[in-house]
Amino acid sequence: MNLKAKFLIIYYNVRNSLGFYPALIAIAYLVFALLISTLQFYPISQFLHQVMPFLAKAQLSSRAVLTTLVTGIISLTALSFSMVMVVLSFTSSTFSPKLILGLISEKAHQVVLGNYIGTIVYCLILLLGISGDDSHAFAGLAVIIAAVMGVWCLVLFVYFIHHISTSIQINRIMQDIYELTKKEVTKLKQNPASDNKQAWLDQEIKPRYQFSSRQSGFFQDINTKSLVAIASSEDLVIRINHQKGDFVVADAALFSCSKSSDQLAKSVLDGIYNSLVFFTGERIGVNYRYGFTQLMEIAVKALSPGINDPGTACICVDYLSDLFVLLYKTDIRAVYYDSNNRPRLIVRTMSFESLFNICIGPIQHYGKGDLAVSLRLLRCFSTLAHFDSEEQRHRTLLNERATSVIREIKNSGRDRDDFDLIDSLIDEIHHEQDGYFDLS
Repeated sequence: MNLKAKFLIIYYNVRNSLGFYPALIAIAYLVFALLISTLQFYPISQFLHQVMPFLAKAQLSSRAVLTTLVTGIISLTALSFSMVMVVLSFTSSTFSPKLILGLISEKAHQVVLGNYIGTIVYCLILLLGISGDDSHAFAGLAVIIAAVMGVWCLVLFVYFIHHISTSIQINRIMQDIYELTKKEVTKLKQNPASDNKQAWLDQEIKPRYQFSSRQSGFFQDINTKSLVAIASSEDLVIRINHQKGDFVVADAALFSCSKSSDQLAKSVLDGIYNSLVFFTGERIGVNYRYGFTQLMEIAVKALSPGINDPGTACICVDYLSDLFVLLYKTDIRAVYYDSNNRPRLIVRTMSFESLFNICIGPIQHYGKGDLAVSLRLLRCFSTLAHFDSEEQRHRTLLNERATSVIREIKNSGRDRDDFDLIDSLIDEIHHEQDGYFDLS
């Protein structure tokens, strides 16, 4: 189990690294170059020479062509990623530094980089394998293929320029964050219904022995399958003390267990620790919460005096409205069971109210007094109230937020026409959500 857990962690880190796709593509090019190079040792080389005699002419200038291709593609690579650095600097200063990881790790950029590196590797392998008196047809064929790869790299360069120019548009960035977050929240609906026994389990499952973190860093993910399997085989109940995304200090309590360290083998403990993943950066694919907070940060940045773009903030509020509606209807799993339906793993999850306050609070604070942002926030609260009208789980929260927004806009010293607009929206909300809000 320990080896399997380590393998899964290594796979996870490699799979989510920036160089994963470039490495795979470069290896494919390398294998293809070696395959082409071995053709000189097979009868197919003579066959190609007879069927396509023009290959003999191509091989005469093979070294010059390959050298030119290597030099040119290295220049393309340097130019492409000089553009990336400019884009990242612009994105960091204008929107949010946390968006940089998403732009760098975007699959399209990695594929372009992989093709550049692969073509360079291919040409270098051929240069090492082609001698000056080479008389085999494979050399001419390899050079023609290299020329095609060079043209393909030019096509990718044009695509890269187009893609990088559109990927830094704020509407595109917000839409990508929204769609990825929506995809991750939708996955949560595939889990069993949320277990209301979590609080009972937290209190009743004893004894509880604390285990400290072996490192400092951001606690990002949990390999639940591995932990449930370990807990089931060792008859344990494991409780994670931190939420995903928390920063954990070394030697601070990381998790608790129903058995002490003296009762657990070192391999078991290593398996538990290896199932708790630490890394830096905010990947929405790992933690959907990052999508919510990144939209909030874009909105707050847009409301800063240096940018002063309330329209962007309003779009973020619209996206957050839809995501919170989806999250409201989603069951977030907190307790995991083994095959015998016995609780084995308890994880801490962020409540709807906490995430709502984290995201809406800063937008409300920095957008107070702005009529457009205030109206959009009130519309967001009304939308959520529509879905909460029966259960009314968050009625107090939404009423407090809506009342606060109205108070701030009325205390901002705006014109009477603006107050009339607010009053009109309040009447509309009262009509749509009869009895839910208590606004004045």
